[in-house]
Amino acid sequence: MRTLSIRAMTAAVLAILTLGCGMPVPDKAEISIANASSALTSGSSDKLFTLTLVKAEKSFALTDLMISAAVPGQTATALNFTLDDKNGNGLLDPGESLECSEPPVNLFDAGTVGKTLTVDFAAKEQGMYVRLASSTWTPAK
Repeated sequence: MRTLSIRAMTAAVLAILTLGCGMPVPDKAEISIANASSALTSGSSDKLFTLTLVKAEKSFALTDLMISAAVPGQTATALNFTLDDKNGNGLLDPGESLECSEPPVNLFDAGTVGKTLTVDFAAKEQGMYVRLASSTWTPAK
């Protein structure tokens, strides 16, 4: 049987209560989103958008990141991404970008074009993913 520490349970309950009450959570970073140049298809692994880390207090290891996108009314989907590592340090630094793509399942296609989706930028903090920034993405084609 797996047990949770009091600290972990408290953090989980506070996170659920905060989200459940609709209380806004301030962003700890700033991101911008730019559409990919290619169109969405009925296949998988489409290039979706470029996420740029505009502002953050620190750099991030890729293994600690999760980028997700959600169509209104649907559960968010974790996306694949690759780093455009301008300085070669293997970290996502402010000013650098992630090329985000669909997972190997078709979740975004022509039916998504023109809809406004929520994009979340999350990183591991004390073993749990915490949303650090949010933006919107409207596929153009």
